[in-house]
This record gives sequence, C-alpha cells and structure tokens, in this order.
Amino acid sequence: MALVGEISLDISKLNDYPWSTLINKLDEINIKLEYAKKQWININKLYSQVLEFRLLSFLKNIDKKIEDIKIKWDFFNTNISKILIEYNKLQRFDGIDLNLLKDKIEYLDTEIKKWRLFSKVKDISNSGWTSIYSLEEIEKEYTYLKNKWLDIQEIEEILFEI
Repeated sequence: MALVGEISLDISKLNDYPWSTLINKLDEINIKLEYAKKQWININKLYSQVLEFRLLSFLKNIDKKIEDIKIKWDFFNTNISKILIEYNKLQRFDGIDLNLLKDKIEYLDTEIKKWRLFSKVKDISNSGWTSIYSLEEIEKEYTYLKNKWLDIQEIEEILFEI
C-alpha cells in the first residue's frame, strides 16, 4: 500500500514539472506501476490516470509547438524529436487512440511544412529575387499543401505580390 501511496503522490505532482522533465517522471511512474502490477496490486485506476495525463500532456505540447512555430519560425524551433520519441512511447500503451495520435502528428508535420513554405515565400519577397529558394521548389510545396486543403491564404497573398 505504501507503493500505491507513493505513486498517487507522484501523480498529484505531475503538473509541477515542465515538459522536458515530465517525460522522465512519467517513465519513472510507469516503472513503479509495472513493479506494483508484478506484485499483484490493483493499479488499474492509477494506470489510467497516468496514461490520460501523458496523452493530454502530449497533445498540449503539440499545440504549444505549433503556436511557437507560428510566433517565430526557425529551424531550431521545429525540432520535434522529443515529441516523436513520446509519440513512439504512447503507441505502445493499451487504451490509447492511435488514430488521434497519428492525426495530431500529421497535423504538426503539415503545420511545419506550411510555416516553412511561408518563411521561404517571405524570403523570396524580401530578397528582391536573390533568395536561395527557387520558385519551382516553392511551387512544389505550395501544391502539396493546397492539395491537403490547408488554409494557406497568407502564403497566397505574398505569392500574388511577387
């Protein structure tokens, strides 16, 4: 019962951790849950709480990443390696909606592509045709995003000015 109390206390403190350390803490809690399960302790409720928290944190982190990209685009800002690591971990858990995870990752990927294209188009517009990006490259990415039915009105406005 002490282990269940310890796990419950750990779960109650999860909101206090930033994303960078939260994943490690969640992994520690999962190790404790697995140990408790091997000891034949009923941890279903605790397991569900941790899994739900982990999923909500993951989804919130993706939304935050997208907002960060919209505010300031750069290649460092689009590093999603930690998100992909957590995505791969979440896929292994029972009770996770895999379609939700896949859709969210695809949404993040298309948003990154959208803002990458936006950055390239702004660069061409501001550079006076001395940009390192080619119009063929822009056209290919634009067509891809347009076929995905994304709202790329800002990009189109800049393209029509060029």
